[in-house]
Amino acid sequence: MIDRFLQVPGTWLKCLQFTILIIFSIQMEHSRKHLIQWILIIMITLAGSLSLAGMAQGQQPESHINQDDRRNQVNQKLVKEIDGLIQKYGLYADSLNWDQLHKEINAIVFKESDTTNRRLILNVFTRNLRKVGDKHSFFITTATAKSIAKREKNAPKPTARYLGSGIALISVPYCFNSEKSKDIAFANTIRDQIRKVDSRNNISTWMVDLRNNGGGNMWPMLAGLNALIKDDTAGYFISPASNNEQPWPSTNGSLVFPNAKISNYKVRNQDIKIGVLIDSMTASSGEMTAISFIGLPNVKILGQPSAGYTTANTTYYLSDGTMFNLATAYVADRTRKAYMTRITPDAFLDNVGNKGLEEAVELMKQLK
Repeated sequence: MIDRFLQVPGTWLKCLQFTILIIFSIQMEHSRKHLIQWILIIMITLAGSLSLAGMAQGQQPESHINQDDRRNQVNQKLVKEIDGLIQKYGLYADSLNWDQLHKEINAIVFKESDTTNRRLILNVFTRNLRKVGDKHSFFITTATAKSIAKREKNAPKPTARYLGSGIALISVPYCFNSEKSKDIAFANTIRDQIRKVDSRNNISTWMVDLRNNGGGNMWPMLAGLNALIKDDTAGYFISPASNNEQPWPSTNGSLVFPNAKISNYKVRNQDIKIGVLIDSMTASSGEMTAISFIGLPNVKILGQPSAGYTTANTTYYLSDGTMFNLATAYVADRTRKAYMTRITPDAFLDNVGNKGLEEAVELMKQLK
């Protein structure tokens, strides 16, 4: 039995061999019974030490490998999700160089940080979409969403004022809200501001100021400004992928998306002229709000070319919580004229500040 132990190789077992030899060297001072007990104790102790050492040496690499596998799975899943959504619904899917895009994805040197890896992946997709003319698709991570939510507290409000000579101004800023109640409040604020000015003055011309309106949710804007026009279809989303056409209903007292009832005030003079002010900072839903007026006989678009974010985005929620706002449709006005890029004004203004407003007012005065 002892010979068998002495023949087993290994660093730890060599220690066992050495220990046993020492014990044999002093066996004259101990009984055989005590000797066997010592051997068993040493075997148990060394076996435990070997087990712990194996765990200490083995767990670290195994944990590291598992972490790498998990990270790779997360990255691959994110890429597959985005890839699939663009190919199925993306307005610019056929324009993308997919081989080049996948080559760039495969060339990414991933880090230990999931946040960093996410950013690297999203940057590749965004960069390739921009190359083919998609200015509008974008990603909102959970961290960015929190930042946007903070901006809501200090967001500007719609305001209206009387300019004199039968002309009034309604200024409509961007509408970035995360709650239905705030969308309703935004639409009601527009209508209430219009009502206050309209009920006290004889208005022949309304100026709708969409300068610096970077977008957000178009529906509260359309619902509020419905106070100036007759109910009708104000425009369309046209999706080539699904061959679908979605109208923009403009209905008094109704906020269509989300479905809600709002103020139903309409201006007293239904034959008013409307001048819509835009500039290079009028973007996305701000542009769509301007488009909702185009095609009406009493409307003029004034200012400078808009930003050119005239595609409709659909929001998809990815598995890591990121919101993917993908351009899935282009927009058309009430006459079904499509807008694939910037809105060109009917009359250009050299200045889009206060002086530009004065110019716009003078232009509207000249219109019959």
